[in-house]
Amino acid sequence: MKKSNNSVPMHPAFTITIDILLTCICIGTFFLLNNVVVWDKDNVGVNLFTPVPTFMPTLQPAADPTIDLGSEPVEATPTPIPGLLGNKFAELFTDGEVISTDTEYTSDKIHISLSEHKKDKAVYHVADIYIRDIHAFRAGFSSGEYANRGTKYIADASEMYGAITAIAGDYCQNAADGLVIRDGVMYRNTLSELDICVLYIDGTMETYKPEEVDTEAIIARGAYQAWCFGPELLDKNGMPIQEFTSRIKGLNPRSALGYYEPGHYVFVVVDGRNREHSVGMTLAQLSQLFYELGCTRAYNLDGGRSAGMTWNSSLISVPPLEDGERRIGDILYIKEP
Repeated sequence: MKKSNNSVPMHPAFTITIDILLTCICIGTFFLLNNVVVWDKDNVGVNLFTPVPTFMPTLQPAADPTIDLGSEPVEATPTPIPGLLGNKFAELFTDGEVISTDTEYTSDKIHISLSEHKKDKAVYHVADIYIRDIHAFRAGFSSGEYANRGTKYIADASEMYGAITAIAGDYCQNAADGLVIRDGVMYRNTLSELDICVLYIDGTMETYKPEEVDTEAIIARGAYQAWCFGPELLDKNGMPIQEFTSRIKGLNPRSALGYYEPGHYVFVVVDGRNREHSVGMTLAQLSQLFYELGCTRAYNLDGGRSAGMTWNSSLISVPPLEDGERRIGDILYIKEP
C-alpha cells in the first residue's frame, strides 16, 4: 500500500531564487571577512593594519659631494635612514652588532639605557628607550591571549615574550570598558571614565581625557597600542599637573610610560611601601618627575603591587615589603622587531 504524499511541490523558479540568494550570502560573507576586516581568530580581535605597515618617512635626496662651492671642502649630506628617528641619535645604534650589558642594550634598531635614581624618599628605575622601528615596542597578555584572564609574575611574562625590558600594563581584562589595542589588534572598542593613552603607528603618543576620546578618529589615525588605566600625567603643553582622574593619588609604587618624540620613550617604575628603601610617589610627584625628565606626554599604568620592571627577564625593581609582588595580566615591553 502506497503512502500518500500531501506536500506541495515547489515551483522550479522559486527553488532557483533561493539557491541564488544563499550563494550571494556566502560570497558576501567571504568578501567581508577577507577584504574588509581581518579577525584574529585566536584572540577575537580586529587587525587594524592589513598588512602591518612599516613607517617610512619621505627621503630627501643627498647633496652631490662633487659640487665646488669654494675652497672649503663640502661634506655630502648623510643619506636619510628609514624609520622613526632617521639620522637622529645615530651614535646610539650599531651597524648590526648586538651589545647587551647589565645596564645597556644596543643594536641597529634599539638602544636602551637602564638607571636607578633616588629622589627625596623614593627610589625609581628608568629605562631610556630609542627605537628606529615601532614594531620593537610591543604589548602582550600574560596568558598569551586577551580572552584568557590568566596572570603571571612580570619576570615570567617577560621571559615568555623575550623582552629586553618590560613594565606592567593596564590589566585591561579586569575592566569592563575602555579602548584596548595591542600591536595593531583591537580587542575592545568601548568608552570608559578613565584617561587613555594611544601609541600611533608613526611613533607619536597621545593621552586623552574621557571627554576627548573619539575612537573612530583614533583608529583612522593609525592606533598601534591603546591603554585604558591612567591618569595622564602631563598636560597638552607637557607641563606637570595637580588634578587627576584617579582616586589613588597618595604615596604608592608606580609604573608609567613617558614620551619625548616618535622613537624616543621611557619606562619608569617607582619602588614603594618600604620605609627603609622607598616610600613611593604621589601622582603629583610622578607628574613632576616626568616633567623634569623632559617628556611631552606621560601616562600612569598599573602600580601598587603590580609595579615592576624587568631587564632580560629578571626583576630589577623592589616589590612592596609586606605584601610582595602581584601577578599581572599584561606587560609593555621592548624586543627586536
